[in-house]
Amino acid sequence: MTNAEEITSDALLAGTALAAIVGTDIWPDEMRQGKKPPAVTFERESSEPENSLDNTLHATKVTMTVTGWAKTRTQALAIAQAAIEALAAVGQVHQSSNAAYVPELDEYAAVVVFEVWES
Repeated sequence: MTNAEEITSDALLAGTALAAIVGTDIWPDEMRQGKKPPAVTFERESSEPENSLDNTLHATKVTMTVTGWAKTRTQALAIAQAAIEALAAVGQVHQSSNAAYVPELDEYAAVVVFEVWES
């Protein structure tokens, strides 16, 4: 079984538009110490098993959050759009998105929520 983190990471790393902005600065959970934006982080928000009546697990719906980090709102939104395109290329569709300024970091974050299926 391929897990949602592998699906997400592989798709993001394969995204050419995303690579043009962040290179390989794509990290699970948080940016590595000493790294600066632009970058991408991703994390599992929730998992929902899909079982049949006999309790056999057929698939798991996983909610993944992908965050584009940048010094400008425009760049954060470009990262988010590139992430949407990279995940769409492997059949994953985004569910929602938002963007915000994070004053304590003096950075912008554009967050995209995806539903990824593990089977």
